[in-house]
Amino acid sequence: MDKSWINILNTLDPLYENGAKEFLHFASLDRPDASAILCPCRKCRNMKFVRKDLIVEHIVVDGFLTSYTSWIYHGEELFLSKLVNQLDKGDEMQDMLNEAFGIPPTSFVDMDTSAEGFDRSNQHNMGFDKKTEEFFCLLKEEERELYPRNKYSLLSFLVRLLHLKCLNGWSNKSFSMLLELLKDVLPEGETLPKSFYDSKKIIKDLGLEYKKIHACPNDCMIYWNETKDRTSCKYCKAPRYKQFKGASVISSSETSKIPSKVFRYFPLIPRLRRLFMSAKTSTQMRWHAEGRTRDGVMRHPADSVAWRRFDEAHTNFARDPRNVRLGLASDGFSPFKSMSISHSTWPIILIPYNLPPWLCMKQPYMILSTIIDGPHAPGNDIDVYLQPLVDELKELWVGVATYDISNNHMFQMRAALL
Repeated sequence: MDKSWINILNTLDPLYENGAKEFLHFASLDRPDASAILCPCRKCRNMKFVRKDLIVEHIVVDGFLTSYTSWIYHGEELFLSKLVNQLDKGDEMQDMLNEAFGIPPTSFVDMDTSAEGFDRSNQHNMGFDKKTEEFFCLLKEEERELYPRNKYSLLSFLVRLLHLKCLNGWSNKSFSMLLELLKDVLPEGETLPKSFYDSKKIIKDLGLEYKKIHACPNDCMIYWNETKDRTSCKYCKAPRYKQFKGASVISSSETSKIPSKVFRYFPLIPRLRRLFMSAKTSTQMRWHAEGRTRDGVMRHPADSVAWRRFDEAHTNFARDPRNVRLGLASDGFSPFKSMSISHSTWPIILIPYNLPPWLCMKQPYMILSTIIDGPHAPGNDIDVYLQPLVDELKELWVGVATYDISNNHMFQMRAALL
């Protein structure tokens, strides 16, 4: 269906009005007996039910919500849900791919979801977005055998190997040496990568990215947003890059410069989305409202006076129990075994308080937000390193579209730091 009309600025254009009528016809097919449907105009924003005979008028007068491109509230399936109809539900690796990409299970859409089917669809310009292409690239690896007539796929074998690496603290070099040995042992036709680096390239889309951000070595500022192109601190004038004796002041390549200090930031929004994309945690994210015992005993932050006051002050936020309440904590530690080395690294951790108490304080559910490298503690200047997190929290306060696998629909996820 052509949806280009929703971007027409002149709502009195006949094409716009015809598009609104086509939308109403499409929505009526989904709920033929309903007298009212959710209105997608900019004023109602799919939050109010409006009589069908008034829908076109609302859309023409107030305009259609341009961000509403997948009409999931009016009978249209999520596009990604169509892509996995024929996947084997019993395959653990495919289940992991589904949850990693937020793909809902379906059983009534006939579509070729094989890697070959993706190639054919791409040739016909079906307009796959980046996320869909990443999904199919991993699906191709899932279809590749580790070697002929073997029960492991390349992707499943690599994931298991990398899991063992994490559990046992293998170095990158030792992992590459193991791959070299396995390649020599496995029969002809094996598809194993040669090194740890090549392995990471295959599974990179399964993981969650992080950003390396340069900072002033004296903790005055970070090179972020409007200051990202500066070459020195605007407060203490310390150089952004390390200075070496005899080195040219002007480097021929930006990549050859070594920053004086770097910290790592792990974007929060995709990590919160994963909590709702996983069948194991999506229902638990509503525990504070649906599963909590209300007998006056303090067992969870939701039992506190501060929580109730927050709900009273922000009733719109409190209305949806899926909106996320976060706690923040940080402390320094030495990453070296020798305590004689004076070095302090500071991780910043976020705790999702929506989860029940036996989960929210467990290591797998703590969200690593930032790692501030030493050698000294940031002290009172730790707020400098919180800028990327604050920017995301501002966006989350307004809301971001998120897929909830527990009820198979999208919602506007909001979050607040308590």
